[in-house]
Amino acid sequence: MLLGPKIAVIGAGSLRAGVPILASLANLPLAPETRLSLHDEHDEALDLFERLARVFAATNDLELSIQAADDLDHALDGASVAILAFGLGKSAAKAEAWMRTCRDASLRIATMVRATLLHPKFEVINEWLYGLEAAPILVNLVSPAERSSQLLTGEAFHLDWPPPLGQDRRVSTAHQVLRWIRGDDLPYEPLKTNAESPLVSALLDAKPAPENRFNSQALATWMAELAAACPGCAPEALFAD
Repeated sequence: MLLGPKIAVIGAGSLRAGVPILASLANLPLAPETRLSLHDEHDEALDLFERLARVFAATNDLELSIQAADDLDHALDGASVAILAFGLGKSAAKAEAWMRTCRDASLRIATMVRATLLHPKFEVINEWLYGLEAAPILVNLVSPAERSSQLLTGEAFHLDWPPPLGQDRRVSTAHQVLRWIRGDDLPYEPLKTNAESPLVSALLDAKPAPENRFNSQALATWMAELAAACPGCAPEALFAD
């Protein structure tokens, strides 16, 4: 598959997905003129994973331009490939507060709350897609993929990968990233592990096939179910500043 001149990773600072994504990309036969644009709303995480991307590229003798983009529009501008891996970010506190007041604290309700809070970010992505003449290659890694896939208007590879990390793994992953950046450890293990990752298979072999799973009624359905699961709570409050 021809990947084009610019790959944008939105949510590059994700502790769940950042390492597997960047290690996977470092295993691709990318042309030297390829630009890798990384975006995350957390500046420290973005800086950390930008440096990790450079370590992975250098380890695999991969020549490409790697840039951190503070602005989402700048990160997406001109992208021929967009990999979506963002999470709740600053909205995580809203999700936790909602679940504390909800009588139904099941995983099903929790994923609806998460997907509802992710909707505004997907609206930005959809607006970007609407203004393009040629559709880019889209890879959706936003968890849970079963719900996030219904928020994206374009055809995309929807991968339920990588798996979620518990709190202990998140802490250990952050420490390990620092060790790779400082040169305390060589990053051969993640590069080897992700040489044939689902992301590599999608970008090189188009497997599994991309789909358009957009559901215009998804958000309304989720909000109705959230209202029923938490009487007295207004789902619209999830969008309040």
